[in-house]
Amino acid sequence: LRLKSKQEIISLLEEKGIAIGDVIYSCRRTKGRASDSDLFDITWNLNLAAVITKSKIKNLYFTSKQVNKWFLKLFPELRHYPQVVLYSPSAQSARSIVRLPEYVNWKLNNEN
Repeated sequence: LRLKSKQEIISLLEEKGIAIGDVIYSCRRTKGRASDSDLFDITWNLNLAAVITKSKIKNLYFTSKQVNKWFLKLFPELRHYPQVVLYSPSAQSARSIVRLPEYVNWKLNNEN
């Protein structure tokens, strides 16, 4: 899908029943780098647990293992929700995917 505006993105998320949140309310980055390890002056989004428990959320998806760890440390009472750690959208993660056994197997069976 080509989404041309913020409103189109919001409409799609609402249509599909997808909510987006962040465990970090605010932070700063070392030299503008994107790695989770370069974050400092972190203020945690402690309202996230209330939003999740008051909603019809069924599954939680995380953009990195580190974010999943932070979430579980902050909100251990929400451990019972099914959780999936997605591949990070970073370039470093994209380069590492081709070495994963499940990717290699998939690639062998899907030459095109």
